Amino acid sequence: MSLKVDGKIYYIRGGSCVYPKEPNGLVDVDVFVGLDVNMVDTSMQLPWEHGTAFKYPIKNYGVPGSKKNFDHLLKFLSDSILSGMDVFVGCIGGHGRTGLVLAALVNHMTGEVDAIRYVRENYCIKAVDNQKQEHWLHRHYGIKLPEAKKPKYQGSILDRQW
Repeated sequence: MSLKVDGKIYYIRGGSCVYPKEPNGLVDVDVFVGLDVNMVDTSMQLPWEHGTAFKYPIKNYGVPGSKKNFDHLLKFLSDSILSGMDVFVGCIGGHGRTGLVLAALVNHMTGEVDAIRYVRENYCIKAVDNQKQEHWLHRHYGIKLPEAKKPKYQGSILDRQW
């Protein structure tokens, strides 16, 4: 996903931290953040290897437990991206928690208040996959809540042909 900050384009990658595959194998990045406790082991976790890999666990379908620590994560990711590092953030499916982090990061780096929409349009339509995550972003960062989706009309029993 691309971000435009002060006229310059930066990129951040998202996906699964459990199965982080690309066509050529494991994701090759400078910073690898796993949002799930089952994050794949990577040589980047070894201090003598290139890059940084760590877990920042958020429960599945959940939100961060500490806004203070989450703000530190956003600053770390932002500083890494602005310094030209290749950054990857992922949970299990790469949608909910990954989308939450990406939306907060978009807001943090660009001031975009419609960050959920931005991430859904530029990363994945399934990003930030529940209202708990949407409301957490709104409450803590002033991110605009997405418009409610109208349920599809399923018809009634009276519509059936007997």
